[in-house]
Amino acid sequence: MTLHSAKITAGTALRPVLEAFHAIDGQPLTSVSEVYEDGCLTAIVFTFERNTLTVAANAEDDSVELSVTNSSGRPPAYDVSEREPWVTFIREPFGWGWLTLNQQGYCDGVLLSFHGIIPQLVLTVEASSFSVGTIKRLRPPSKTTPG
Repeated sequence: MTLHSAKITAGTALRPVLEAFHAIDGQPLTSVSEVYEDGCLTAIVFTFERNTLTVAANAEDDSVELSVTNSSGRPPAYDVSEREPWVTFIREPFGWGWLTLNQQGYCDGVLLSFHGIIPQLVLTVEASSFSVGTIKRLRPPSKTTPG
C-alpha cells in the first residue's frame, strides 16, 4: 500500500471522528474541566463559545474518543481553566486538531492548536488515563550558524 492510498483510507475511516474538530473551528475556548475516575484522568472537557468537545479515554483499548455537544450543559468535572497549561488557551480560538495512531494501529492521542495551525497541546492515553503535555517548537538555527 502506498502512502497516498493509506492516507485516503485513513482519512475516509476517521472522517466521522475528525468532524468533532470542525464543530469547534474558530470558537474561543471558555473553560476546561477534567474528569477523574479511580484517580485516573479519564476525560477532558473543552467548553467553547457554542460547543463542548469532550476527549475521553476508552478503557477497553486505551484509545481516544471525541464527542461534541451544545455548550448549554454544565461540565461534569473539575474546572481547571485557571491552571497550566489550560489558562494559556482560554479565550483563544480553536485552530486545528489531529489524531495520533501508534504502530499497533490504536488512535491513542490528540494534538490541539489554538490561534493558528501550530500544535501546542498533546493528550495521550496511557493505561486508561490521559497524560497532558505542551509542545515546544525548536527555533531553527540562525543563518549565521554553520552547518
